[in-house]
Amino acid sequence: MTKTRDHDSKLSRTRRAIAAQVRSLRRARGWTQAELAAKLGLSQSRLSELEAGDGSFAAEHLLTVLALFNVDLAGFGVEEDDDGDLQNALVRHGAKHLRERSEVVPSGRYTRPADAVRTVLLEPRSERWLTALAPVVVWSIDELALPPLQHDLAVAGVPNRLGWLVENVVAATRSTTAPAGPWRQRSRRAEVVLAAFLAHVEPPASPAPDPLDRAIRSPKTWQEVWSAASPLSRRWGVVTALQPDDFARSSMRPMHPIDEFLRDVDAAWTPGDRRIRLPLFGSAALFLQTDYVRGTKDGDILETQEVAAVRERLLALAGRDSALHRRHRIYLEVVGSGIPFLPPGAEWSPRDLGLSHFDLAVLSVTDVVVTKLKRFHGDDRADVSAMVEGGHVEHARLVRRVRDAVDWFRFDARADLLPRFVANFHTVERDYFGVAETRVELPDDLER
Repeated sequence: MTKTRDHDSKLSRTRRAIAAQVRSLRRARGWTQAELAAKLGLSQSRLSELEAGDGSFAAEHLLTVLALFNVDLAGFGVEEDDDGDLQNALVRHGAKHLRERSEVVPSGRYTRPADAVRTVLLEPRSERWLTALAPVVVWSIDELALPPLQHDLAVAGVPNRLGWLVENVVAATRSTTAPAGPWRQRSRRAEVVLAAFLAHVEPPASPAPDPLDRAIRSPKTWQEVWSAASPLSRRWGVVTALQPDDFARSSMRPMHPIDEFLRDVDAAWTPGDRRIRLPLFGSAALFLQTDYVRGTKDGDILETQEVAAVRERLLALAGRDSALHRRHRIYLEVVGSGIPFLPPGAEWSPRDLGLSHFDLAVLSVTDVVVTKLKRFHGDDRADVSAMVEGGHVEHARLVRRVRDAVDWFRFDARADLLPRFVANFHTVERDYFGVAETRVELPDDLER
């Protein structure tokens, strides 16, 4: 409990620091709250609340603020978490088996796959990250510029590490049989590109030993690791205990079906004049942000004006009873904005699957949990339980968003649903968080 209180206290300090800095920057620029709110896609009232420290800026809003005022995170009193930032980048670029840490604010340092690959090879902090480069290389094969990356590593004094990685990835893709689908197509493409690279980058005849493993801290350990190294590692002079099978296991960690489904939707889409933003909520948003996996049959998309314009095309391609539905057993469902119990200022963040025609935006885990409290049936309960147990939802944050929702819907036609909504929230507090019920004020005529 002490750890939770300390964490909440740190979050509160960070929230206040960010709020004060945004307010200061806005005033220095001479902008009104309404002007900045319009640039962030928020209402003026919501921005006023955020500047007062009542709630948190979504990551996409904070990144927009950084760009608008040409400042970096250091000026906000935010402690950068480079490990979390790098791990999240690896997930975004293809390492779906790693857990994405939703609390980490992206720095923008690892926007390109090559930036993440270069950092991991230069600073191999974790064997998990090294093997995670296999799916990153495969999924990002057409974005990786291998010759410039090789040049950077050679300048840094480790010229053999990229060839070693590439040969391990090729061995991993050839040693496993992937089912038909996007992964197999991408891995075949990767084999061609990587083989062409290896044809021009060969290991030296007598490579200087390159100690990759951080656990090597003595001559004895060096000898033990080197004697057990794979023939592939010895050929490149890379001193590591990692074997090609380690990369194969990482590569074949199953991607969630929703990822493959959305990639197939993108591949089958007829290009238009511009990219289309698809806001996903519900369980699909949870799968795309965490390592949580369970069977699902639909991907809920919020009906915005942009989605409404292509609704019929989307549903014909990937709706119920479509060919993609029959292939993946998942279909898209477009949900009217008045149906889900979305709290005000719903927090969306971009999700990069490398799609060509769509920009995915996923509802934050906490806000997804709030929407599930309206009904809270079997799958909803399983989803919320998994999010709490997995540490994806902070109690204090959930309390604030539940209160936001109650205040928002008390004058809405759905106000009659609020008592049950709050009762479900209290169930989550008691049964999942193991804490006492929080007092949530309901309208007088709705008090139980």
